[in-house]
Formats: sequence, C-alpha cells, structure tokens
Amino acid sequence: MRWAISYTGILSASMFVAFSSFASNIHPNNPSNSHAKVIYGLSNTQHVKEGANGPFYVQAATFKDIKNASLYKQQLRKKFHQPVTVKATSKYYVVIIGPLNSVAEVRALSSSSHVPLNTMAHEPNRTVHVSKDKPKINTKVIIGDKDGVEPTAPNHIDIIGALGFASLSASDGYLGVTSSETDRLVQTNNNQWDTFAAQLGVGYVYHLRHYNPFSDHVQWFTAIEPELNGYYLGQSSIKGDVWRFSDPAFNEMTFNMPIRSYRLMVDGALTVVSKRQYSLYAKGGIGNAWNRVGYRDADRSSIPCADQFLDLNSNTRSSFAWEVGGGFFYAFNNRFALSIEYLYADLGSVETPGTGFTGTITAPVLVPASFNLTSQAALFGLHVAI
Repeated sequence: MRWAISYTGILSASMFVAFSSFASNIHPNNPSNSHAKVIYGLSNTQHVKEGANGPFYVQAATFKDIKNASLYKQQLRKKFHQPVTVKATSKYYVVIIGPLNSVAEVRALSSSSHVPLNTMAHEPNRTVHVSKDKPKINTKVIIGDKDGVEPTAPNHIDIIGALGFASLSASDGYLGVTSSETDRLVQTNNNQWDTFAAQLGVGYVYHLRHYNPFSDHVQWFTAIEPELNGYYLGQSSIKGDVWRFSDPAFNEMTFNMPIRSYRLMVDGALTVVSKRQYSLYAKGGIGNAWNRVGYRDADRSSIPCADQFLDLNSNTRSSFAWEVGGGFFYAFNNRFALSIEYLYADLGSVETPGTGFTGTITAPVLVPASFNLTSQAALFGLHVAI
C-alpha cells in the first residue's frame, strides 16, 4: 500500500521551514541557488506565470516509507522524463521533480498529470506557517504506470503464451525387422533448430518480502511463481541412418520418423535478480509427455529398397517428463511483460509402431525401436497479469 501526504494548507512542522532554506537544499546538484522556485503539488504547475525565471522544482508528494517514495520516483521519471529525486527529512521522504528550466516544462507536468494530490503553491521566500496537526494520509494509489494502466496487486495471476523453435535429439534405437535382422537407427539431424514450439499456461506470481517493483537497486530473489503449462513440439522429424544388422558397413538406407510431442507440466519459476523492469529467472518442473511418432525408411536415393521397405503407422506413448531452464523478463508496465526463455526437456521414451506396411519383406517380425527423446527450446513469451 502506498502512503502519501495530502497538503490542504496544513503542513507538518517536521517537514517544512522557510522557503529560502528549503530551496538551498532541494536538489543535490543545486545546493546554493537562491533563485530557485518551488511549486507544491503537480496540480499547481499550471498556475506558473509566463515569463517566470527558473530553475523550478516541483514537490510532488511526501511518504513515510522510503520504498514507496522510490517507487513513486520511478513512476514519475517514466511518465515525465524529467529528473526526480527523493529528499529525506527527519520523519518523511519528499519526492521532488527538477530542476526544470522553463515555464513550458513546468506546465507540461500539469497537462499530462493525473496524480490525485490536493496541494498548494508557495511563492519564493515565503515562510510556511507551521501546524502541529498530523498530515492527512492518502491511502489510494498515487499514480499509474507509464501507459496509464492501473497497477495490479503485488501478487497476481499470470497468463502466459509463447512461441518459438526447438531442437529434438534421440538416442540410438534398435528395430527388429525379421527373426534374423535387427537394425540400428542412428540420428543424423540432431542440434538442428527446425522444430516448432508453443506454450500456453497460467501461473500465480507471489512477490517475496521487501520487493520494490521498478527499483533502481538490484534486488535478489524477488518472486516465485508456480505454473501449470501445456507445451507442443511438432512439424519436425527425427532423421538418420539405418545400420542393417547393426553394422555401420551396411548403411545404404535412411529413416524418417515424424514426431509430435505434447506435455503437461507443473513448473516453478524463481526470479533470481531484478532491476527496474528487468529480471532474470530460473525454472524447472515435472509432468507427463505424450509423444506420437511414425516411421518410414528408404535407400539413399529415396527409392524404397526392393527387399526392405517399411512404412509404419503412427504410435503415441505416454511418459514421465521433466524440464529445466531460465530466461530474461522485461515488464512493459504493471500488466504486460515479455520473456525470452531457454528450456531443456527430457520427454521420456518414444517407440516406433509395431504395425504398418512391410513391403516385400518375407516373414516380418517387427520389434519396435525405443528411443530416449530430449528437446531444447527457445521461447518468446507474452505475460498478462490479471
């Protein structure tokens, strides 16, 4: 919750003294400028007279908590693209915009502002009357983000969608063809990133203690997010050589194994480090994969071999799966973010079908080949907080 002090003519004695002493300390780069003019409240920037000389400083808000003052500072900086500092007093933290060098810059703050602070302006060298009354507290959100989207709660549901590409790798497999022939299948197109990848999921972002969004400071281990994700890998094939009788000397044939993989995973993401809108995170999870494969072989001229030609049906196999990875996260605002993620997944085992067309092979005895299947994926994601 953000706490801000609303000025309605009653100002705290611990915060304000005569203007001349305040102006001399308001900005670290302007320690002794007696001509500086201070405007109290963004709503009063519209009343600056034409022809007035700067520099100008705008006192935007006062907070009890340095974290909230820093957050408001970042929001003002992103919104107005002007220097913003936080000045510490004995009890409070004052957020100040400036120096501003022209009346036009000052008035621009009013034309694009929607900060609900009721404030008053003070003329140069005017002493502020002090009251012992406690300042009024505004518990409402001070300002939205740079795109005017109202901030979400610190903890929120995260809708995730991602597209990308992947590389599939399979271990060697052994395919029984007849009672006297078992062929070794050796993949040759591993590490080729030609597989389509997609993700759709939902998570719940839980921010850890002391997290300050959009802070200028580096923050470690700021959030955890349990996720339920569905993944798809497809439009690809495992290709390789057929070593007949498991002998590399008899490699006149090739095979093609179309593959599609679906998996449902329970993942956990840990935000390791954050600064401003940028974060790095680690991710891992377990679940189940459904891998669907077919099988077809031919000689190296792509003409079916006269004495061995297999064109087998597709087969789906369910298997335990696990994955691990990490990524880079960029938050546009409190609602929308982008991510780039690397994900390694062990998809379990796949198995060639045991039925299908066997060509001219006499007395076929098909023993399906089993492979261990893994993937590497690069995913480009969109996150929507709700």
